[in-house]
Parts: sequence; structure tokens; C-alpha cells
Amino acid sequence: MPRRLLISTNVAVQIIAVLALAIMANWYASRHHLRFDWTKSGYYKLADKTKLTLQSLKAPLKVIVYLSPNTDSDIDEKIFQDVRQLLGEFQVHGKDKLAIEYVDPYRDLARARQIVEEYKIDAQRETAVVIFATGSRNKYVTRDEMADIDYGNPMMGGGGPPQLRAFKAEGAFLSAIQTVTEGETPAVYFLTGHGEHDPESFDQRAGYSTLATYIKRDNLTVHKWNFQDEHALPTNANALVIAGPRKPFTEAEQAALEQFLKNSGRLYVMLDPKTASGDRKSTRLNSSHRT
Repeated sequence: MPRRLLISTNVAVQIIAVLALAIMANWYASRHHLRFDWTKSGYYKLADKTKLTLQSLKAPLKVIVYLSPNTDSDIDEKIFQDVRQLLGEFQVHGKDKLAIEYVDPYRDLARARQIVEEYKIDAQRETAVVIFATGSRNKYVTRDEMADIDYGNPMMGGGGPPQLRAFKAEGAFLSAIQTVTEGETPAVYFLTGHGEHDPESFDQRAGYSTLATYIKRDNLTVHKWNFQDEHALPTNANALVIAGPRKPFTEAEQAALEQFLKNSGRLYVMLDPKTASGDRKSTRLNSSHRT
């Protein structure tokens, strides 16, 4: 047999063998659905805790990707592709409990407006978020929470294009899912009666409505409590915020706050500079607060 014919025959056999293996692999895969992560670092491999959480979902979970893949930013495009791949992994383990919707805020204008209004998104600041919602509870994850981006330092000669340093969305997504699906909604109370900042006020100087909005975004309820009106803290108070008091606390109020701490309550105290909030005897809580 001529050498050229022998070589041709060997090549043909190899091609047929490769085709046969491909056909067999596809046939097997169609009946035995196995999935592999071929990346060297296991980039798309989910943590066991994430898998268990998704497999344990009891109620339908809605996921809305409010992010455009059609931008001039290479980073946004990369984040979108990574989010899509990651949520594909989530879908495998969440199965029929997970409903994923992709909304382009620049093209799906009507739907984008609905989402902004329904989930209280600051559209001027947040153009890329992933929303997790079940029932009346929801939480969204921002782009900065999904990825570490290096914008460089122009002062140090780093004026080049931004670089995506790390994609960390899995942990942020898992936290969001746990927030909207697990346990009772924690309650945060703002103390009033001493000139504190008001969580319901929109005043730029005295109002803390923006802070309250961020707290509510994490599925916590916000309430106000005045010791003069109600001498006992509500039993459902998980945390108490004292935001810039301008008047001293009475001995009875201090005793109530100390008892709250002893009962494993969480106390967050914010003191405005150059503001007298009480003398030494009436501000013992300043040195004993727990955050």
C-alpha cells in the first residue's frame, strides 16, 4: 500500500473515531445529565452552602437581573456574562423554585420603570443590580457588591481603563437569598425624645430617612420608640439606634437601656460632635454600648 494512501487511511480512521466518541458522549449526556466546570480555578463551581440553600428553597424565589449587556463598558459586559453563568448554576440547584428575569434598563424602559418603583431602586446611582424577592420581602445586590473593580489612581499614574479584579457575587447572592427567605423580619427601633435624628424626616440636616431606607432595603422594619410614651422597650426590638441625642438621659432611661443590653439587645449609638448629650452620670451608656 502506498505510503500516502496509508496516511490518508489512518487520518480517516481517526476522524471516524473522534466522531463516534462525540456521538456516544452526546447520547450518554442526553440520558445522564452531568455538568463539569472545566476552568482551572473552579470559577463557576458553587460552594456547598450555596447548593444546600438553593435545594432547600420552600417558596418560589424571583430573581431580576437589572443590568444591561449592551454598554460601552467592558467591565459591565463581563459582569453581566459572569452573573448569567452564575445564575445558570443557581438554576440547576434551585430548579422550579427559581424564576430568573433579565431586564435591560436601557432597552426595556417600561419594565425598568416598574422595577425601579416596586423595589425602590435609586436609578441615578444604581444602573446594575440583581434583585431577589419572595412574597413581600426583597433585597437587591449592587454592582459594587458583585465585583471588585480597580479604577486606578490618576495621582499615581493609574489613569488607564478600570479593571475587574474579582467577581464575588456568589456570597452576595447567597446572603440576599437568606435575608428574604429565612426567619422573622428583624425590627430596628430609633430612640426619640432627646432631639435625635428622625428616621421619618427628609430634612437634610436633621432627617435620617435615607438611613431608614437602606435599613428597610435589607428587609428590616424601622420603628420609633419614646421612653416617655412607652416605659418598656418592645419585645420584638432586635436593635436600638440612638442617633445624635441632644438632651441627657434620665436614670430610668439608662436602666432600661442597660437591661436591653443584658437581654442580648443590640445598641448603636451615634453622637454628634460638639453636642452635649448629657453629663457623666447620665451618659454611662456611651461607654457600655454594643454594636
